[in-house]
Amino acid sequence: TPVLCFLAAVAFYLKTYDSATIKITLIQMGGSMLIGLFLLKMFEKGWSFSREEIVFLIPVVSYFLWGCFSYAKSPFKEWASFDEFWRRSIYTGLIIIGFFEFRKLRDVKYFTNVLFFTGFIVCAYGIMQTEE
Repeated sequence: TPVLCFLAAVAFYLKTYDSATIKITLIQMGGSMLIGLFLLKMFEKGWSFSREEIVFLIPVVSYFLWGCFSYAKSPFKEWASFDEFWRRSIYTGLIIIGFFEFRKLRDVKYFTNVLFFTGFIVCAYGIMQTEE
């Protein structure tokens, strides 16, 4: 997950719309892979949840189910609606992965440090580009 966040922010910073498409593709492919691996892990471990986890999962799953319902009722399924549904699915899956995998303070600190490092690189690169 930290590597995916780093790549999405830093990869192919070209000041073009192509870089946005590349970043969206990275998030969709990387997020799909992470969600698939997480689901495999959950199948191996078992699907038992604690009360705290269920309290967290209720609004997240409700948000996802609302997205499924709105996609099912959308008249624009062939055009832009599927892209939005797919992004919502990826983002919801990443939220669930973050909740289940980053439970220890050490893991949260590591992830936060990766995000700060990524932000530093992006800001430094942006400053270099504005000076040209």
